[in-house]
This record gives sequence, C-alpha cells and structure tokens, in this order.
Amino acid sequence: MSTRLVRCVEGHIYDADAHSQCPSCASTADAAPASTQLAADGAYVAASSLLASRKLRLLIFSTGIVAALASAWAAGLLPDPFPPAPDPEPQAKPVQNEKAPATPEPPAPPPTKPAPEPLPTPTPAPAAPTATPEASPSPVPTPAAPPPTPEPSAKPAPEPLPVPAAPTPSPTPPPQSPPSNSSPSSSELQSTYDQGEALFYKGDYRAAFAVFDKLVGMSQSADNKSKALAYYMRARTSVQIANIEGDTCKAMLPPPPSCTTATKYEPASRDLAQSLELDPDQADANFLTGFIAEKTGDKRKAIDFYTYALRANRDYGPAYNNRGTIYFDLHQLDLAMADYNEAIRVDPQNAWTWANRGVLFTFYHNKKQAISDLNRALDIDPNFAYARDNLRRLGVRR
Repeated sequence: MSTRLVRCVEGHIYDADAHSQCPSCASTADAAPASTQLAADGAYVAASSLLASRKLRLLIFSTGIVAALASAWAAGLLPDPFPPAPDPEPQAKPVQNEKAPATPEPPAPPPTKPAPEPLPTPTPAPAAPTATPEASPSPVPTPAAPPPTPEPSAKPAPEPLPVPAAPTPSPTPPPQSPPSNSSPSSSELQSTYDQGEALFYKGDYRAAFAVFDKLVGMSQSADNKSKALAYYMRARTSVQIANIEGDTCKAMLPPPPSCTTATKYEPASRDLAQSLELDPDQADANFLTGFIAEKTGDKRKAIDFYTYALRANRDYGPAYNNRGTIYFDLHQLDLAMADYNEAIRVDPQNAWTWANRGVLFTFYHNKKQAISDLNRALDIDPNFAYARDNLRRLGVRR
C-alpha cells in the first residue's frame, strides 16, 4: 500500500490523494521533495512499530491511519519524515609542508589528598652564637645559618613550639695566672701578664695584644707552661680583635689577598697550635680552638676540641654550653639537653645556660619547663633581653 503524504505551508501533514487541500488549515501543499514517497513509506513502517502504543492505537482507531500518522508526528511520537538535509562538509584544502602535530601535554595528575597541617614551626632565627674569650657576659654572635635537617634516630624528633631563638653560649672564664717559678724572669713575666690582662678587660685590645706579644718573646726562656700561656693570651686577644674590629687581616704579614672568616683567625690559630704543642692539656686553649673551628663552619672539629677541653677540666661550663649549642644546631636534642644539664650543674648562676635549656624544652613540647627556665634566667639577670624575648614568644609577659 502506498500513500502520498504532503506537508502544507503551515506544517501540517495530510494525504494528498484523499484531500486537495489541508483539512486542518485549508492551505495548499508545499512543494514536496522527490523523497516524499520514501519518507511516507518510512513513516508507515515506523508507525507500525508503535502500534503497541495505546495512544497511537487510539489515534488510528478514531482518525484513520493517515491522520493518525500526521498527529503522531506532530505530537513527537514519530521522527520528522522531512529532516533537513545536512550541510555538505567542506573539502579540506591541501596543506603544503604541514608540520607534525604538537605532542599533546600529558594529562594533569589526579589531585592528591592534602597533607595534614603540621604544628607551627619557629621562624628562622640566627644560629646559636658561640662563646667569646672575653669577660663580658654578652657573647659575640656567629653568622646566621638555616636550621639543619634532623638526623635519623630511633626516636623521632618532636616538632618545636613557636620559639625561634636559638641557644646562646656563655662567655669563657678568664684563664688562670701564669705559674710562678724561681727563674729570674718570673716576676717580670707575672707583671707583664697582669698588665696585658688589665688592658684586655678595659677593652683596649690593640694595646693588650702588644703587651702579650711582648710576653711571648719574654717567655722563651721560661718553662713550657709559661710559654704556652703566653701564646694562648696573644691568641685570645687576636680572636677578640677579629670579632670586634674585624680587621685582623690588616696586621698579617704579608697581608692576604682577601680577608675571609678563615684568614681572620689564622694568627690566633697559629698561636693556639703552638700553645697546645707546648701544653696539650690546657682547657682554655682547647676551648678556643673549638671556638674558631665553630666560627669557620667546622662543627665536628669544634665538638672534638670542646671535648678535649672537658677532658682537661670536667667542670668547664662554657665547653658544655657551646658543645650543647652545636648539638642543638645538628638537631641532636638529647645530647644538647645532657650538655645543658651539666653546664647548669657546674655553674647554676649562668643565665645563658638556663635560657638555652628553656629554648630547648620548647622542642620537646614542654612549655611549662621552658617558661620556668627562662624565668630563672631573668631572675639571675633581670635585663636579659634574650630570655625576655623568648618568654614573649611563649605568650608570657615579664
């Protein structure tokens, strides 16, 4: 069976064989394409597949097959029998010397789960300054350095509380007086030594250096201990000049091409080597050698010489304090705590050591003990800004 379906100008579909014009709007048929007969046959086949639909069966029963198809199409039950022809695809033009397509970027990695927020860490602060061989209670700071990576250990190091200040060592105690002997120059040696010490503690380091330089020459006829002490006193004054004035290189003969941290301490290092060759068991000379090693960045050598100083004098408080400061910088917190405990045992009136241990307690999350130690440091020295600043970082005003 073949039916000639057409569409009127208003878009209605009707049987052209049965009606000369659209029964819905009385308009004439639009120009039907050549494929009208095929589209009608396709619509008839599609409609037969929808006979199970109750709505379509009612339409067919009430209006007849042609009107039912038209109504089904208008209601969206059937596809459009006259779909618009697709636009022809434009023909690709040949491309001369076409470049190879760019390599696509690799896909972005899948989002990862954000890491848990760590406990607050201290603001970077200058590395722990080491003790200077002077009687003044304020040590000379060392150049700032970032905190080292913790070394692996059986027990993981705890995260610190927000107290950025690093431990600070205490000053070196004054050396012992030169030994008296029966040689004719013993009283003159003692007098020259006392003159140099007086100038040193007045802060006239250049004049003190000249006196101790004279003492080195005078002591050549004395015993080894006297000569060793003379070399040490000249070295100590040279280190103080390098720390305070920073121009020790100008006094070196011949002058070095450039003045670095290492060359600044060369005169003192030579005197200390000579002093320890004459008397290797000097606590002061070993300590000062460790101090120079720490200033020039050789922390392992500094630990060795601080240990030699403690072998010569097991109650040498500054050596415990400074060695503990290096252990702190190396994140060996248990060793640092042991040295600070010994330093406090030897000299419980040293405000620096109490403050250093107070800062260290913050890395053990022991805020109560940290505040106690910092308060103890202020009890000893009420003007101790280092301890007061660390208390403020812990939220304590004093």
